[in-house]
Amino acid sequence: EQQEAKERELKASAAKDQILSDITKTLYSYNATVNLNTGKYSLIIGTGMEEIIQHFTRTDDYEKACEYLLEKALPEYLEEMNRRFSLKALREQQNLSGHIGQIEYAAKTENGIGWFEVNAFMGVDEEGNPTANILGRDITEPNEAQERSAHELKAAAAKARIL
Repeated sequence: EQQEAKERELKASAAKDQILSDITKTLYSYNATVNLNTGKYSLIIGTGMEEIIQHFTRTDDYEKACEYLLEKALPEYLEEMNRRFSLKALREQQNLSGHIGQIEYAAKTENGIGWFEVNAFMGVDEEGNPTANILGRDITEPNEAQERSAHELKAAAAKARIL
């Protein structure tokens, strides 16, 4: 009876993990699960951010992947990104659990400047190793839509004052 209960629990856990993985792939362009002991990571890829995904798939070393992101980020975001998402920073926070940080930053892209979001979650893997899940997505389109809307509101307010 205990064996059956354990098997049901394992199946339920696997189903939950699959659902979370599917949601993550839908919402985020990438999910890097970093082993904080080794600095190596596995990558789950969603959609978008092809330029970054191509770089991420060339290495399994988180520090190298992070260097690439930092090269692309605009200078005013470098310090904060390093402070939150470098391998050293993640290792310093390895005893925490759950969501540990989020940042929106601007970076150079093939098409000019884009806006991106990165979230980090701490946890442990099946073997008890400390891990960090780094999830990233492109938020350029919603940011640009918000800027257009704000600009249109200002223009309408200025027009109303004139009339």
